[in-house]
Parts: sequence; C-alpha cells; structure tokens
Amino acid sequence: MNEPRDQADYSGKTVNGWVQEMASFVKSLDNKHLLEVGMEGFYGDSIPERKLVNPGYQVGTDFISLNIFL
Repeated sequence: MNEPRDQADYSGKTVNGWVQEMASFVKSLDNKHLLEVGMEGFYGDSIPERKLVNPGYQVGTDFISLNIFL
C-alpha cells in the first residue's frame, strides 16, 4: 500500500500496526528488501498544526522530487 491513511483512526495506530506487521513479513522473506510506505499521511488530521511541516502533505507528492542530491 502506498501512502496509507485511515480516516477512522487519526492517531495512526491502526496504520502503524499494519505497516509493522507487513514489514516484518516481507523482511522474513527477504531481509535486504527496501521498504517504503511514504509520508503523505504522516502528521495528518490528528495533529492539524503540524500538517504544513510535513513535506508529503499534499496528495500525490513525488518522493524523489523532495530529495536533495549531493
């Protein structure tokens, strides 16, 4: 799942639990597998004052465009 959100649980506990479970499963199959779920929902509706500090707040934000290459 890319950019997971749960509108019924603004605390993020449900999504975090699911991510931990799925990440553990994938890592049990391939411990070197790179995993990424994105940040779009991070600092979401549970903390409205922090939405603007989340670089992935806007829907469809491109992960690569937010990286600085040295």
